[in-house]
Amino acid sequence: MALCDIYPEKAEKAAKDFELAVDIYDDYKKVLHRSDIDLVYDSYPSIHAC
Repeated sequence: MALCDIYPEKAEKAAKDFELAVDIYDDYKKVLHRSDIDLVYDSYPSIHAC
């Protein structure tokens, strides 16, 4: 599992808050190059939701 955010400290906080042992990335392209990734979940702040 991995978390990605342009602000890595936010991803690190989320990992800590949810007690996740994950790799942290600041560039989604690096995540997509991993051979063990089967699913990508993309989320946005609710202000951008339709």
